[in-house]
Amino acid sequence: MTEYQGNVHSYVLDIQSPNNPYNHKSVITLHGTFGLAILYFVPQDGQLGENQKRAGQEIFDIYYWMDSWLQFTDLLRNEKLMHFLYDDSNNTAQIRSVPATVPGRSVRFADRFIKAHLLSRENRKNNQPQYGQGA
Repeated sequence: MTEYQGNVHSYVLDIQSPNNPYNHKSVITLHGTFGLAILYFVPQDGQLGENQKRAGQEIFDIYYWMDSWLQFTDLLRNEKLMHFLYDDSNNTAQIRSVPATVPGRSVRFADRFIKAHLLSRENRKNNQPQYGQGA
């Protein structure tokens, strides 16, 4: 089993005319540190091809149903960092957003923020008036 992965650096959206001779109608090409991934989008009445890594090349052919086109374009347009993963043991691919970093790029900042938030909640709880008790 080998996994090929890397960040997506750029992408191209390609919409084919309805009379094209191919089974797919739209294509998204991803370029990145992993090589080239070609995502083929096939209409529901079509036939999905078999996902594959081309022999001797860093090119991946991945097939999806056309109804997932909008999710992919939304993900690519709205997320800043994207990651591609291909697993050749079961010929599956994953495209996902990369988690955002905390401002200041410091774990210490995140720790201080969480501690301050918890302390603030505790202070609010301790400073609330105690109802039902005489003043």
